[in-house]
Amino acid sequence: MAVARRASRGSNKNDVPSAAERRALKAWMLSEYGDGISVVCAGPCGRVLLWSQITRDRFPIPGRKGGKYVRGNIRPMCSSCNSSDGAKQAALERAEAK
Repeated sequence: MAVARRASRGSNKNDVPSAAERRALKAWMLSEYGDGISVVCAGPCGRVLLWSQITRDRFPIPGRKGGKYVRGNIRPMCSSCNSSDGAKQAALERAEAK
């Protein structure tokens, strides 16, 4: 799987999949975690998500710890849960560093 390079921002310092690879990962999440059309958000909201609403959450190894966007390390989340999850992890890491 070839990966495209892009400027890093936030915790996204590793190589990011190309657009075609991102589409394939979304399709995989829909079939692996859902019914092929919709999937339940892995975050606390539990919303049913359609294709356009899915974001990839790196789990169990988060991006800040070197986690990559690959099968086995992603789960489907809505953008709200994904953003709040990343912010919580960053806050925990700052607290642990003190």
